[in-house]
Amino acid sequence: MTSETLAKPGPDETMAAASGEDGLLETMEPGTVIAVSSTVAPNTVRDLEKAAARKGVYVCDAPLCRGRWAADEGTLLALLGGTDAVVERAKPVYAAFSSDIHHLGEVGFGQFAKAMNNFLLWVNGIALIEAGRLSEAVGIDLAKLRQALLISSGKSQALEDWDRMSFTWALKDMQLVSNMTDEAGLSLPIMGAIKELTKDARRIKAENPPDWTGRAKES
Repeated sequence: MTSETLAKPGPDETMAAASGEDGLLETMEPGTVIAVSSTVAPNTVRDLEKAAARKGVYVCDAPLCRGRWAADEGTLLALLGGTDAVVERAKPVYAAFSSDIHHLGEVGFGQFAKAMNNFLLWVNGIALIEAGRLSEAVGIDLAKLRQALLISSGKSQALEDWDRMSFTWALKDMQLVSNMTDEAGLSLPIMGAIKELTKDARRIKAENPPDWTGRAKES
């Protein structure tokens, strides 16, 4: 497979690298594939697909989940969007560092799936901040509570990975979801609340997070 894989921080950087001056579309041969692993809006990869088609180049929408530690372990989740033929060409590349690969449909659906994944991650992350504050106020041992919740219906990936969890990109993620909500003409009040709450969550997690693992006491 002749391809280029993009993993840029945002839509402007992604489009500039692919279709800007001296971008990939200026040098790639017809029949090759650009795989986009940035987290961007579905419309960004759809616009890139249209630009690429004029050059005879294909696009695979391929954001990644599970965080940087999964990248180190080769256990990322790849969420692919594109035609069956293009996705089949991309799979061997993504299998090199992903333990799970899911084809969600057309270009744009990979990014949509990533946005929903991140939305649910930040819902759980915000809830853990609030549940942690309440738990600390009543005096329960948070580490013991966490162990119980991890084998109950309150379990979440955010709770399991609390120490490694960062809210660095939470606001960006929620802005993407908010834009999609506006485009769909929907009223999603929980989404709006989570978007606003992520603004403080990064600071809280960095400065004074609930001690769900008990490691602060150990140190």
